[in-house]
Amino acid sequence: MSMQAKSEPAQARQCSVPASQLKAAEAAADGSSASAPADAPIAACPLLRYAVEACVVGEDDKPLSDVAVELRAGADRALRAKTSADGMVRFEGLQTGSLELSLYELDEEAWVLEGSEALPARLARSDGDAAWLAPVAVGSQSRVHVVAQGECTAKLASRHGFFPDTVWNWPDNAALKTLRKDKNVLFPGDRLCIPARRMGSVAANSGQRLRLRRKGVPDTLHIRFLVDGQPRRQLPYLASVTHVDGVQAADCRGVTDENGYVLMHVMPEAHTVSITLGSGAEAEVHTILIGVLDPVTECLGVQKRLANLGLYDGPLDGQQGSGLERALARFQLTQGLDVSCRLDEATLRALRDFHLS
Repeated sequence: MSMQAKSEPAQARQCSVPASQLKAAEAAADGSSASAPADAPIAACPLLRYAVEACVVGEDDKPLSDVAVELRAGADRALRAKTSADGMVRFEGLQTGSLELSLYELDEEAWVLEGSEALPARLARSDGDAAWLAPVAVGSQSRVHVVAQGECTAKLASRHGFFPDTVWNWPDNAALKTLRKDKNVLFPGDRLCIPARRMGSVAANSGQRLRLRRKGVPDTLHIRFLVDGQPRRQLPYLASVTHVDGVQAADCRGVTDENGYVLMHVMPEAHTVSITLGSGAEAEVHTILIGVLDPVTECLGVQKRLANLGLYDGPLDGQQGSGLERALARFQLTQGLDVSCRLDEATLRALRDFHLS
């Protein structure tokens, strides 16, 4: 006679564990999930790091290299760098927080913030920690500069980190301004006050790019070409600029406008511009020294202006003579002035206006 064992449903099975052991296991589980032992290592949550970029351009919207930029975090930490050939500088390893950016070698009126934008995500993040330095000292000392031949306010202002009008309109230069009229036509021996430089700054946020403009650099050079008093319109030209250190800037091509003008941007250190006007066998080469024109109130300044206008071909010696008187008479005649052969106030004003300086 065979017998079969009768199986019970699985759900009916029970684990016969004493209640005291169950309570002990539950207490251990609760303790391990609530907190770790005091001596167990705790993994730190990594802090995110960001970057700030700045782009510095000139008045012609082209990038400016070698411009000193400082980024500050509070009063005691700073990062410094100079712009590269593309006008850019980048600061990395930054936490979020209050930041300020400055072009610290320039006066506060020599540059301006034009705008800002969020960096693309791939550029906003960075690795590592910033290597902070102490901030640079603020400001500079005022000084009086004795003008040499070939110097003008634009050149001197750029050399010392200023916008030209800031220097020219400084109260200590009021007497010189009244005497010379034109900030870029000074006379050797003139005394120009260079004020103390003031540091300006703008707010910057991590993950941001700022666009900054250097005011007054480059400057705009206006050269007018006439023949028999009439503008030489729509003539092709090639302009080559040489700086005081002998470095030659990139050539500039164009055509004269309806008033016979060549308009071009030049850096403050420009010394000579050579303009080839026209083309082929009819091309003419004109060489112009920048910043060496004497004031119109000086005899030599009058001679140079009349020579530039094709009315004087005598020596540039700063001496009165019959040749200069004849040139003045011709100029007065072309301008409808009384022909006195002398540089009276009306002739002086007309000569300055017609010569553009």
